[in-house]
Amino acid sequence: MGREKNIKKIFNLKIIKWIGTLLLLGIVGVCNYFYNYYSCLIRILDVLLVAMLAIFVLLKTEKGKMLLLFIRSSKVELFQVIWPTKRETCQATLVVAVVTVLMSLILWGLDSILVQIISLALRL
Repeated sequence: MGREKNIKKIFNLKIIKWIGTLLLLGIVGVCNYFYNYYSCLIRILDVLLVAMLAIFVLLKTEKGKMLLLFIRSSKVELFQVIWPTKRETCQATLVVAVVTVLMSLILWGLDSILVQIISLALRL
């Protein structure tokens, strides 16, 4: 019985955290809409403050912790990527540009030939 009670408390706490986060974000939207006569700077600071509070509450949930772990592992992965040099990037860009020009010339030529064939067929 005690274990079920603890599980229920944990579940209720999760729900309260999620509702609190959504409520905070909703309050920001409503207040920003209704208090538009305040200075824009004050409203921006208000939005940033409440958004940071909502993110803090969100990161205390299980899904938030998983998201934070994913972001950290993505950052580690980002540093392990072998990025191309400037020369390789320029060469790849040049290849793409040349292939694009060649394909456009080929399509233009085919289009011209087809137009001539169709106009010849219509004259008959």
